[in-house]
Amino acid sequence: MGEPSALEIAALGDFPSQRVSLSVTERSTPFESLPPETHELLLSAQGAAGQARGRRVLGFAHAADPVWLLPEGPSCPLADVLLRATDGAAVVALPGGGALIAGGSESPTLASADAQLLREGSEIGVPVASGMLLRRAFATASVWRDQVVVAGGTPDRRGAAHDTYELLDLSRERFDAAASGKLQRPRMQHAALLLGDTLLLVGGRSEASGAVLASAELIDLRGGTSAELPEASGLRQARAIPTLVQLDSGSVLALA
Repeated sequence: MGEPSALEIAALGDFPSQRVSLSVTERSTPFESLPPETHELLLSAQGAAGQARGRRVLGFAHAADPVWLLPEGPSCPLADVLLRATDGAAVVALPGGGALIAGGSESPTLASADAQLLREGSEIGVPVASGMLLRRAFATASVWRDQVVVAGGTPDRRGAAHDTYELLDLSRERFDAAASGKLQRPRMQHAALLLGDTLLLVGGRSEASGAVLASAELIDLRGGTSAELPEASGLRQARAIPTLVQLDSGSVLALA
């Protein structure tokens, strides 16, 4: 939509809705003026090409973290009002177009086991009939061959993370219990990067209120085994919700 000409945040919670206008020129964000009991933020931006909106449910996410704004109008019809990625959902692009949206949470506590497929050219999402084997929020989703690996995450935003992963068979559109496996340790808010037939998991937390992890592990997806990297090969600094990028040299860069 180009450079926005007007920005606004609506704070929602157990109080009358409050709206705050943001400065476009100074890039200032008066979050300190929002009520401390704010549960959800609705953001809108107006520009020359039209209007865009975004949504952020507060929990693990900080109010000042980046928020995706989706354009309104013919360029982005969003016909299915029930199809959206809730807070903590794992979203991954699929081969041939489309996306998988798995898990997440709309409640302050419990995560969801729901998963939906959005096929390219379709205006509605298709629920995965089986759902995930476990409720997961703040997991990762990675495409491997004709499957999607959903790893870690937590069933309860107040509690411990899972030490498991499960696979969605894209040809059958079902999660396969026989293909699920174990992680070396529970992880949520971590990062994942596919390296051939091996999945690298880095950082995160073992529980919602726990310390941030500096550890990393490798999952052999063909063999169904996992191994934790030696401490000397892990992160120099503990990181939650990092981003992993593989360089042309083959090295992996962790950013957060």
